[in-house]
Amino acid sequence: MTHNVKPIEIVFWKKLCASSFSVVFLVNVRNQTCIMKVHHGRGPRRYYEPENRELDIHVLEFTVYVRLKDRGLCDRGIVPNFLGSMRKFDASLWQPHLQMFLDDEYPPSTIFLEYINGLEMIGLHNYTQRRMD
Repeated sequence: MTHNVKPIEIVFWKKLCASSFSVVFLVNVRNQTCIMKVHHGRGPRRYYEPENRELDIHVLEFTVYVRLKDRGLCDRGIVPNFLGSMRKFDASLWQPHLQMFLDDEYPPSTIFLEYINGLEMIGLHNYTQRRMD
């Protein structure tokens, strides 16, 4: 679904949330409503960082969703469907929506996920004993 996405194919509806690591948007891509989670880029590994551990948050999250999809958890509705990703793209093509990435030293990457209306992050306010069980 998200291979070779062009800037004109993404219609930004609204920013849902932002952190120092990523920004999440509600978008429409090729007539499909979805979530676009954009991660700040990461440069090469620094000399003091462990070599046996992945540190790029985009690579980590991408790998998780690929594995969840491969094991059928997306198809069973347990997690949102993983629709694809774009790696190290030019943020200047998606202005003004991705303005917060323009001054980054390294280009951002994004994953696209199924949009589920009313879905919310698990937190202390909604994590119940039933969910834990």
